[in-house]
Formats: sequence, structure tokens, C-alpha cells
Amino acid sequence: MARCCHYELVGIVNLMQPAIKQMLLKKSSKIVLFSGGGQGPQFRCSAFAASKGAIWRLTETLGHEYAGSGASINAIAPGAVNTKFLEDTLAAGPERVGKEAYAELLKQKESGGTSPELAAELCTWLLSDKSRGLYGKILSAKWDLYKDFTPKQMEELSRSEL
Repeated sequence: MARCCHYELVGIVNLMQPAIKQMLLKKSSKIVLFSGGGQGPQFRCSAFAASKGAIWRLTETLGHEYAGSGASINAIAPGAVNTKFLEDTLAAGPERVGKEAYAELLKQKESGGTSPELAAELCTWLLSDKSRGLYGKILSAKWDLYKDFTPKQMEELSRSEL
């Protein structure tokens, strides 16, 4: 698992470098990264949590470095979407995953998890002109009321540590 997470982070960094060069030439482009699971400790998932946390910091840092250049960089936290990762984790069993974490993942699977359409809606919004002025932020597809943000709120949010 550690190797997979490492490659995910390195892959994002390697793709961002040429993408940002092209964005700066166009003076108006957007990057939306996906992250989640990096908000706190995750038992037996240290590499996963660390790689997601690194994507958060990368989003914030690059978003601020390129603010005002026309290159807008943000990320979304899609929520607990039922994916192959969930299935693989459950297949590992409670001994490897940890009994509490395993029980939580079973609840997620049974509830259906967060709808992937929520993530798609947020991604579409971030790629649209409606998000103009927002940069360096990680928004939750499930919890943030981004559709209600005013231009002034987006400007203030971009400059804040929230």
C-alpha cells in the first residue's frame, strides 16, 4: 500500500509541472485534484493518510503561488465513496484493517457511501466560471455549501486558512 500511495503523489507532482507551464501560457486555466482521507490519523493506513495530506498541502501551496496568474488550483474531498479500494480493504479482513475501522467500512458499504455524483458536481463547479477567484482550497463534496459562495466569500476564503 505504501508504494501505491507514493506513486500517486509523485504522479500528481510530475503531471502538475507541465500542466502549470501550459496554464500560465493560456492565462486562464484550472486544475482540480482529488484528495480525501488526509484529515487525521488512520489506523494502519499511514502511507495513504500521508499521501492525501500531502495533496492537501500541495493544493494550498500551488494555489497561492499561482494566484493572480490565471492558473486556478483547487482540490475536492469526495467523501466516503464506495470504490474498489473499499472492497480491497474489506477483503483484507478485520485483523489487518483493525476491528473498529473494519466495522466503519462495513457500515459505509451497507449505507451505499457518498454518491460519486456529488464529487462530479463539485468538480464541474470548480472547472466553471462560477468558481472564479477561488484558489488553493480543498472543498468537501458532501459538506461544503460551495454553490452558495459569493465572489467576495471566495476571495476571502482563498486568502484564509479555513
